[in-house]
Amino acid sequence: MLVEVLLDVGINVHYGFLSLCSAQTEDDDETLVDAFRGQANGLVGAAVPEMLRIRTATHTGRVEVRIELHDGEPEPGDAGAEVVEVTFASWVDDLTLSAFEEFDGPVSLPPGSYQVRYSGVSETAGPEQCLLQFWPAAATDRIVRQTAPYAVAWHREGRTASWTAAELSARIEELRRNREAADDEPEHLPVGWPHHHLIRSLGWDGQEVGAIDPAFAVHLTTAAPETLRTIACWAAEQAIIMAGIRDRPEVGKALAAARRGEDLQPGLGLPSSDAPEAVRLEAIRLLYRAAANPGMDQTCSILLTAGRLTGGDPGWIVAAARQVFPQVVPTGR
Repeated sequence: MLVEVLLDVGINVHYGFLSLCSAQTEDDDETLVDAFRGQANGLVGAAVPEMLRIRTATHTGRVEVRIELHDGEPEPGDAGAEVVEVTFASWVDDLTLSAFEEFDGPVSLPPGSYQVRYSGVSETAGPEQCLLQFWPAAATDRIVRQTAPYAVAWHREGRTASWTAAELSARIEELRRNREAADDEPEHLPVGWPHHHLIRSLGWDGQEVGAIDPAFAVHLTTAAPETLRTIACWAAEQAIIMAGIRDRPEVGKALAAARRGEDLQPGLGLPSSDAPEAVRLEAIRLLYRAAANPGMDQTCSILLTAGRLTGGDPGWIVAAARQVFPQVVPTGR
């Protein structure tokens, strides 16, 4: 049964191929080759995770593409079509149809494993027709041997039923609601920036800063290395102040050297203060990390670690950094 038409568009292809993949997936000549590696068919490549590469009869021109989601295997369609089937698994929620430099979507396919049927009709008076039909993959595994009682029990009781049409519809609606919420432009971001995709592409620490201040995190992705080092050194200095060792001459010299971009020599030692040894040790470690020309995610890690040094929420140091370094997020953006 047809659950929903996820996309029904015309798209201009170049060099005879289409791709369906995440916005974050590398779509290049190498993946075009690897997508068909080990397959029986040469029309739809699914050997690269979270990507379908489709070869069209049309080298350059318009192709009509329709993508459907079914709750089970659909009936065979046009008898004159080229038809192949592949298995496809995706765990992202931003699938996009692309043809060289043209894009369409998003395709709200719920994350999961699917069987995909491609039907292509090119011998027509109009544009080439491409139909992609998805339905939840079932019975793709098999029991080779069964002996122990626990295995017998789990084979009987541990299975989960395939998605129903109603459940698939609910998941599609949830994807769309979440996407609408994510597409609300955070304060100070240029209109149209794909900020939620950028933040999701960062490491754990970058994403955590993005959860606190999306604009600050996104603009850090384009910050110069000198800016990142300056922010990291400032964060390390906050940790040093909290550790009560900012007034130590050797610490002041090391901090100045780090700000100049110089490598710090080992052996700085652990200056004494009333702060716990663990706090002082972490502050010195942050200073050495800041001096090592940290990238974006390392800078975020230094910032968050410094913010937590006294056992507090790191939100305060992200807010403070935003005030101390206003140039990171340009005024009016």
